[in-house]
Amino acid sequence: MSPQTHRLLRTKFRESHDGVSPVIGVLLMVAITLVLTSVTYVMLSNIYSGTRAPPILVTLYRDSGSNGTQSSVRVAGVSEDGQHLSLFEALLRRDGVAEPGSRISPLAPVTNGNLTLDSLDAYLGAGDTFGVMTTPGIRYEILIVALASGSTVGSFQWTP
Repeated sequence: MSPQTHRLLRTKFRESHDGVSPVIGVLLMVAITLVLTSVTYVMLSNIYSGTRAPPILVTLYRDSGSNGTQSSVRVAGVSEDGQHLSLFEALLRRDGVAEPGSRISPLAPVTNGNLTLDSLDAYLGAGDTFGVMTTPGIRYEILIVALASGSTVGSFQWTP
């Protein structure tokens, strides 16, 4: 570019007092406002989506009528009523190792392996009973797991 052309363009740029046209200016302000509003919405929704309902807890106890070869573990209570059996699974462990075939998933009034569930209705609640054939001196554990989250919501250990 010649020095003369360069000087002409520089002079023209300095003398121009025109800014962005009013239409473009309004469009830019609206776009900036939309972007800021969207960012604020996403940030606030992420903060408030972190609040969850408290987890469901299942309390279990060993029935006093249990003996060395048969144990009954009953549900004492569930922190949130109306939880359908199909939302959970039960596992039986022997000395810390999952017993093959002794898994009820989803929960239902059935016998799988060495684990039996007797339910009063189709909902997990007080009075539901897990039956286990046991061997004296071996540590047993029943785990109740929420299928949706995979988290243990109740467990009970005992040694007959």
